[in-house]
Amino acid sequence: MPTPGPVLGELENDIERCAYRGAQSAAAAAWKPAWQVFGVKAFRGRNYRVIAIEESWDDEQLLIALHDAYKKLRGRFFRWFSLKGLSCLQVNDAYIYPQRVGPGRTTAHRNMRMRYLLQHPDHMRGKREFMRVLTESPEYGVEFVERWDMVRVCTVVIGSALLSLSIAVGYGCLAKDWSTGFQIASFFSQTFAQIFVLVGCLDYQEF
Repeated sequence: MPTPGPVLGELENDIERCAYRGAQSAAAAAWKPAWQVFGVKAFRGRNYRVIAIEESWDDEQLLIALHDAYKKLRGRFFRWFSLKGLSCLQVNDAYIYPQRVGPGRTTAHRNMRMRYLLQHPDHMRGKREFMRVLTESPEYGVEFVERWDMVRVCTVVIGSALLSLSIAVGYGCLAKDWSTGFQIASFFSQTFAQIFVLVGCLDYQEF
């Protein structure tokens, strides 16, 4: 799927825009890298893994390696219980701690396309657009940027509300005391709300 836009003169944080520039130069230069294995740092927060990119890879194999790196960086616990999901994949300065290059925001359709390609790498089979971008300089890596997953957040919030309601109804039916039942449900609702506020505040902190 071609990506419209101008050919950029410098590296940007939008990896797909960089890939567009790589596609433009692909016709002019054959794939003949001077390296056999190229190390790229993939960051998730302060943690990172080094992806050893091989000369014979295409974009499909690179995307598979990126997806595997993200799953390992995220860990099994956060994969199942985190309320966040992958928002976008950005090029960054890979020195010690990721520092994003270029503008701070990317368009939503580019982010969705990158997430789709990470899930369906076979669409890039035989191409080397992303390969050219990520092996352009040893000073740059990639960063997995996460945002709140609205499906997971809504599931937790609605589930908490239904749990509080079920407590009120259950206590009212068993004890025949609906007033106390809804007081107990109100206590649980306030507790859940405080937990959600705390989680939201922690989102603005880096550890």
